[in-house]
Amino acid sequence: MPALVASSGRKMAPHCAVHCGIETPDVITWRGWHPGGEYTQHVTLKNTNCNTMRLRYKVPGNRAFYTQFPQPVTLSAGTSFTLPITFRPLAKNIYEDKIEFHSSQGNFVIPVKALLPKHDITVPNHLNFGFCAVQDCVEISFEITNIGDLTTTYEWQVLDPFEIQPSEGTLPPKTSATIRVKFRPMAAQVYEVKAVCKYDDEEGSCKELKLEGIGKYPHLVLHDEDQRNYKQHDISNNETVFNFPRVLVGQSKTKTLTILNKSPVNANFTMVQPTGKLRIDTVFTCKQLTGVVPPNGQISIPFEFRPQISNENSVDYFTIKTGGNTSSNVLRCQGYSAAISFKLSTDVINYNCVNEGETLSRSFTVIPLNCWTSTQATFQFNIDCDESVFKFSKTCGVVRSGDRPITINIDFIPVHPMVYYRRVACLIPNQEPLYLDLIGTCHTSDMKPPVGLKQHIDRYNTHVHRGLSTFPPEQLGQMLAEGKLQLDTDGSIMLPEAELLEGFIPPPVNISTSCEYFNDGHYGPSQVPVHVSVDVCDVDFETVRNYSNTYQKTVNVINHTRGKITVVWTGAAERVFSMSPQSVDIPPLKTYSFRVTFKPDGPNRFYGNELEGYAFYKSMRDFTLIDDATFCPPWCLSVNATGSTFEPGHETFVPRLSVNTSRLILPAVLPNHATYSTLLLGNQGPTPMLFEFEDDNKGIFTVKPRRGVIKDKYKVITIKAVPQEQKIIKHRLKCQLNNAQKYTKQFMLLASGEGAAAHLDNQGCMYFKPTCVGTVSQRWYKVRNTTRLPLHYEWVINHIDARHLRVQRTCGNILPNESQAHKWYFSPSADKKYQMKPCLVVKPVTKDQSDDVPSVPYTVRVIGEGAKGNIVAESSLIDYEDVVVGSESKRDIVLYNNGDCNLHYKLYIEQTIEGPYSADEMAEDPPVIDLALTQGVLPARGKQCVSAYVKPLRRVDYGFSIYYTLVRPSQDDHTGAALRVNHKKHHLCDLRLHAVFPSLQVTDARCYNAAANISKAVLWNMLELDQLNMALDSDPAADELIYHSITRHSTTASMPVKTTSIITFNFAAGPVSSPSSDIKILLTNPGTVPCQWAFLYPTDIQLELDYWAETGYFHRDQLHEMKIMDNKLFTITPTRGCLKPGQCQDVTLTYSHVFAETHQLPVMFKIIDGREILLNLMGVTVPREQKYIHFSSNKHQFTPVAIGSSDNPKQVQELYNAGAVPVQYNIDLLPLADVQRDNYNSEILKCLTPSGVIPAGQTAVVEWLFSPLQAKPYTVDIPINIVDGETAIITYEGIGYDSRDMGDTMPLMVQPDSGVTSVQKVIVPGQLAYLSEERFSFNNLPLFSKARHVIHINNISQTHSVSFRWFVTSESARKVIEIDPLIGRLEPGADSVVRFTFISTSPPSFYDIDVICEVTDENDMSVYERELSEWENEKVRQQHEFTITEHNQNSNADCESPPSNPLMMSNGDRPASAESFKKYTTLPPIKKTFSEVDRSRKSREMCKRQTESGSPVWDKPTPPQPFTLHLGITARTHTLQEFNTYFSQHSNKHFIDRSLCNAAITSEHTARPESRGPQLPVECDKAEMNLVTDCMANIIRNLLDDTVFHTDLALLDDEPIPYFVQYKDRHPRPLTTGGLVDLGPDGRVDIYLDPCSATQQMSDDVLIVVPSSTSIPSTAKSTTSSVRGRDMKGGSQGAVATASPKRSIATPQESSGTPLVGGKTSPLTSLVKTSLSSVASLDDDVPIGSPESFKTRTTEEAGSPEQVVMEGTPAVGTSLLTPPLTRGSTQILREMIESHDELEEIRMMPEFGIVLENILENTLFNVVNEAAGGRLPLTSLPRRIVQTPTPPSQ
Repeated sequence: MPALVASSGRKMAPHCAVHCGIETPDVITWRGWHPGGEYTQHVTLKNTNCNTMRLRYKVPGNRAFYTQFPQPVTLSAGTSFTLPITFRPLAKNIYEDKIEFHSSQGNFVIPVKALLPKHDITVPNHLNFGFCAVQDCVEISFEITNIGDLTTTYEWQVLDPFEIQPSEGTLPPKTSATIRVKFRPMAAQVYEVKAVCKYDDEEGSCKELKLEGIGKYPHLVLHDEDQRNYKQHDISNNETVFNFPRVLVGQSKTKTLTILNKSPVNANFTMVQPTGKLRIDTVFTCKQLTGVVPPNGQISIPFEFRPQISNENSVDYFTIKTGGNTSSNVLRCQGYSAAISFKLSTDVINYNCVNEGETLSRSFTVIPLNCWTSTQATFQFNIDCDESVFKFSKTCGVVRSGDRPITINIDFIPVHPMVYYRRVACLIPNQEPLYLDLIGTCHTSDMKPPVGLKQHIDRYNTHVHRGLSTFPPEQLGQMLAEGKLQLDTDGSIMLPEAELLEGFIPPPVNISTSCEYFNDGHYGPSQVPVHVSVDVCDVDFETVRNYSNTYQKTVNVINHTRGKITVVWTGAAERVFSMSPQSVDIPPLKTYSFRVTFKPDGPNRFYGNELEGYAFYKSMRDFTLIDDATFCPPWCLSVNATGSTFEPGHETFVPRLSVNTSRLILPAVLPNHATYSTLLLGNQGPTPMLFEFEDDNKGIFTVKPRRGVIKDKYKVITIKAVPQEQKIIKHRLKCQLNNAQKYTKQFMLLASGEGAAAHLDNQGCMYFKPTCVGTVSQRWYKVRNTTRLPLHYEWVINHIDARHLRVQRTCGNILPNESQAHKWYFSPSADKKYQMKPCLVVKPVTKDQSDDVPSVPYTVRVIGEGAKGNIVAESSLIDYEDVVVGSESKRDIVLYNNGDCNLHYKLYIEQTIEGPYSADEMAEDPPVIDLALTQGVLPARGKQCVSAYVKPLRRVDYGFSIYYTLVRPSQDDHTGAALRVNHKKHHLCDLRLHAVFPSLQVTDARCYNAAANISKAVLWNMLELDQLNMALDSDPAADELIYHSITRHSTTASMPVKTTSIITFNFAAGPVSSPSSDIKILLTNPGTVPCQWAFLYPTDIQLELDYWAETGYFHRDQLHEMKIMDNKLFTITPTRGCLKPGQCQDVTLTYSHVFAETHQLPVMFKIIDGREILLNLMGVTVPREQKYIHFSSNKHQFTPVAIGSSDNPKQVQELYNAGAVPVQYNIDLLPLADVQRDNYNSEILKCLTPSGVIPAGQTAVVEWLFSPLQAKPYTVDIPINIVDGETAIITYEGIGYDSRDMGDTMPLMVQPDSGVTSVQKVIVPGQLAYLSEERFSFNNLPLFSKARHVIHINNISQTHSVSFRWFVTSESARKVIEIDPLIGRLEPGADSVVRFTFISTSPPSFYDIDVICEVTDENDMSVYERELSEWENEKVRQQHEFTITEHNQNSNADCESPPSNPLMMSNGDRPASAESFKKYTTLPPIKKTFSEVDRSRKSREMCKRQTESGSPVWDKPTPPQPFTLHLGITARTHTLQEFNTYFSQHSNKHFIDRSLCNAAITSEHTARPESRGPQLPVECDKAEMNLVTDCMANIIRNLLDDTVFHTDLALLDDEPIPYFVQYKDRHPRPLTTGGLVDLGPDGRVDIYLDPCSATQQMSDDVLIVVPSSTSIPSTAKSTTSSVRGRDMKGGSQGAVATASPKRSIATPQESSGTPLVGGKTSPLTSLVKTSLSSVASLDDDVPIGSPESFKTRTTEEAGSPEQVVMEGTPAVGTSLLTPPLTRGSTQILREMIESHDELEEIRMMPEFGIVLENILENTLFNVVNEAAGGRLPLTSLPRRIVQTPTPPSQ
């Protein structure tokens, strides 16, 4: 049954017909059938009428066609009926029939056919293509028709370069097909080809087609209409330069390029812009990218240049390729974008002084600069004139190029008396902002601030750069007055220390005006220090409903300066927006909150204003409070306030916004750098327009201002972008207008972060063609800039390659997207292959020309086109000498090639290390040498320098051996790229270096002022200088080498400690208000490299954090350090410096005694590239009434002692009274009992002086005896109690060792003297005399021996005479030290020899003696004596003179009271008594010394004081303070057995004085009972008394009964006199001459002179010295001496005169502890003295003892101003024979001596040896003294006088 399908209204299908409104097929045809098959087709009938139709049909009559049984068919309108017809052929014949249809409208027939197939086609015979461009294609079409009845299949066969499409196919009968023939010639030649078309496969039919064509090359020429010829302009790049004129940003310029075809063929071209789609700022465009240039014709193509960024050179390339890429032309388009620029006629407007309430006007002009264009530009001044004191007549406008300049008036209307200064920005689209400085000053009758000038602004900017702007003017003025600051040549303030560093400090960075405008602290970080800031810059009140109310918001103003500031807001309180309070003072580093008040005056309005305020230092309110150098301009504060009053239901105004662009491209910039651009908003409406930009969530783009009201016509918006990466960044910026979401404008922002990137041609390879030896070849090599930033390139060619490869331009700039071709030259010198690697270093070129731009190197491989040879070095050993660890040093290794060919080589290094580290540790170190070239090519007969860089890692000695191997080209590689290495190594040269650190050593230290009493050894230990020197000599840790310069890196106030070396600088202690303790240390550079050093306080390392980063909390230690630094208790001068090798620098450290407490301050001592040592500066200041003993450490270390010794050495400990009152101390010995109990009841430690009293400022010596029992350390804590003071617990440590186990590792030594220097190197102020040695050692001495040492004391002054006195500070030291002379005088420039004699007495001890030499300026002493004489005369006059008056006679009290004496003495100036003149025992007390200025000021103050009678008080003059010199003497005494055991090699150097031994034994027996005090009666009980009585009775009874005892007692008188009777004591009686008289055994009178009154004399020939028999140390002097008369008291009585306490002297008796006269004398001694005296005068006719026998020496020869010359006085200890001997008596005496048999015995006596020793000693001393005075030249050669021989007489 037929199926009905609804019609879809489609168009009628082809081959259809319409019969009676019925659409039917034209014919039904069967093709390709076979007999026996069955084939069915459908006939579709469609009713196209509007009504229904009924059909009937009749089936075909031929039985081969079969269909359905006929039925009526009803077709509604638009419906279809399908009737299937089946064809079933039985034979291969043609069948034809039909189907008849009947309807009411008529009948119609559809034929049905079954046809048989037939093959036949038609094709053309010939096709001619003519000319065709090579690689181009020419196409000709023709038709092929199937004229047969059967479907025919065809196939074309053709040869190149022709192509037929389709090459095969099937054609139905009577149909045609279009065939396309393409001619694509591959060469310029003639082509003739036959094409064959095959069809009818059964019969093999075919037809031929002849094809002809000619191939030609096209030739295109690019022509710029502005050029005169067609030649290419850049031959290097094969480019045609297409220059565009200067175009303004936002405009475009179109230029036409002409393409000429110089060939007879069509030239197809394709234009390609390689970077068109990759770049965001494509400014060159071409709409016609393809085309055909007719033969010998031309075509014009327009190009458009539309710049988007101002002031930028743009370059882009277009490649014009012909068909098939047979040729190409490069078009280089370049142009420059500009913006309308103009300038202001002035950049500063100064209104000078204006009174309050007055108005002053000034004007300036806006001048356009672009005269080549007629466009216009917009400007806007960023100021709100409604709220500012500066009123602009026009804040925005349009400037047209070529028009007249615009004049703008500015009115200055001040409202407060102050200085006004505002920097107004003039914003210009596509241009950097311009700035206009406005300065004005307002005066009133009451307040007159200083007048601001432009020079003040310039100085202020300098102060900002130097960090001084945060200090208020008054503080700067004070520091200028104190000399802490000074003015430079420009009048600006600077630090004095900064003057030396001015050349090393980088100049201020010039920031762009865009950066200055945008980075104001709110929209970006400020580039300059912020002094006063506002926490918010925009205050938005949004929309308020009730406009009659008042609304407020808070704004905080922060004072970042160190001075008090005043903030004044210029707006009035009645305005819509106001600030309250209008004026307020803000303290330093404080914040104040202001209220912004919004008082709208109407509904449905937009409000927006800029509130203006000024902040200035409060001292700027009056010109009298500051000076011109400290002037500081005010800081302008601005707050933008906005708000609206639109009521609900009222829509805001419709904005009429105009913008200059909706797509903004920002200039390219480096990552993390800022780029700026502008956006111009225009208000075309009559009402203000509110705008608000949406923030960028990513923080890349920032808009300023973000919100505001456009009142005028224009508003310039600045946009900032900071790309974080090297990529293109897109952002859609939304701007909401009038607070309505529907009025939102979108802007597309594009920015990119760019780096250094370049594209090298040919993948970084450059090949040169084979070049003949001696010739040069060249080629071009292209480099393209693929970034948006200009690149600076530099070709770096190493030394080897530079001989064969060079480039024409080594450096230059490449514009963005520019491709440059560089010309290279290659010149080979031998038959070999070369491989070179030049390096292209590129870095971006930025506008700010910053140096921190990263560069990128690109290596280019250059290959161009050997023989045996060897390489030798110019030097076989290269010494780097000393190199600082961590630094780099360079040496050149010069290599020579003596062969005839170039040599390819490779270098190898072998490293050896020698140092104090372990071999395994040093073996792990990497190589510290780096060769700039490890392989290369050495030219024939040439040389080459290979730079060897070393960077040592340790302080060791490095050695390097350089080897090389020859590298030859591979035989199987003809390109030369691969190299084969010969592994045989050849030695080339050796290198060595000594790695060092910059080193410093403290070579001397001195103290003065309050610390003058401290000896050098004590000072050395207090400062721990040995530990400091050890730390300085050690290697720094890795953390100490982090910072190679002095930089601020700490974020905390505490000192960061990165070092393990911590040294304590102990400044001892002193009373409050006493003079400062000054210490000078000498820093010496002992190394061979310069050394930079610095003392860094905690504030020098701390970073300056912003206010918000400060926590405001400081712990106790930080507050303590801040107190010390603020009060400058510790000062160091200088704090930094640089020492060259061998140079010295003294550093002064001062501690001020201001506050009574213990002060500690950490200071970092940093050596650049060296050690970092933390110095803990520590000092103690005690109240004046407090009793205090200063301990530099709570530990005391005894010298190690060997166990098993019977006589252990005595050791001492010094206690220093640092207070102002005497201190009594008691050492608690109870812990010693515990130690004794724990050590088998053996006394390990014994204190010999457990208590004592220490005067103020002096030192006491505590003696200890350490006797270890075992070889182990001993430790005990002993309290030292201070009466009325605090108790200190000191830890005593000692080590006992076994000398058998230690051997030579623990030798007996003198008390360790550490590194204390013996020669003074530091210069102390006020020092006139110097010692040749400040410390020496007598080393190890046996007991009962003497040692001597000589030093010089020099007067370095050329105008002042000085006197000196020697003092020994301890009682025990006086017994062992003798000084000769004790006192003396030195004329200007003179020196004197001082002899020190050490007498070794028992017991064995360690000695560290501090001897003081007080040096007094005699010029000052003369002035003092004159003033003292006047004062004493006045005192005598006032004591005897009085005035009788009769006033107040009734007052008994007044009558009885003594008259007031105006001559009053201050404390400490009481009359001197005999008891007050005591011997010098210890260090002098700490006293305040006054300078000349202080002394004069004090005298003026004293003169103001008056007595009751009105007369002024005249104080007693004070003597000048002597200068103290300290001399340290060390020694150690041993028993004779111990000394012979350990120091036997030195036993022949010492003479043992037996008299000293006997005296020591005697003194020991006599001193023991005296040491216990007087013997008092001892109480005993009755039993004890009976026991003693019985014992004594038995003893006496036995003696009475003993007969032997009786006999011996009777024979006692007949016993001969024993030998020792000769040594009985004598009893001398004093002489009036100051000597002693003794009666000798021969009845002669021996006179012994007191050394204080007698003077030893030495003749030119014989020295006469005969000491007493008790071997008293000689005090003989080579110069005559006596005590100054003013210091003597009763000098004729033979006693030493007493002096005032200030100038007290110690007599030789006191200093030596033994009497010089009155000792034991034997007859032999007198005989020896008599003999020697006689012998001394044998050759002299003058009798001994006469005045002529003694020569007188002058004071200048003596060199001692304290000695009086005594003529005729014999030497001390000599015998004066009375009467004098004549020559006859001398002969008799000789005979007497020769006749004595006791002469040999005398010579063997110890006394005789002592005499000889003293004679030799004094002889040598006198010789040295004569030589020191220049009277005896020791170095001159002896003269020889040769007489001429007399000829014999004839």
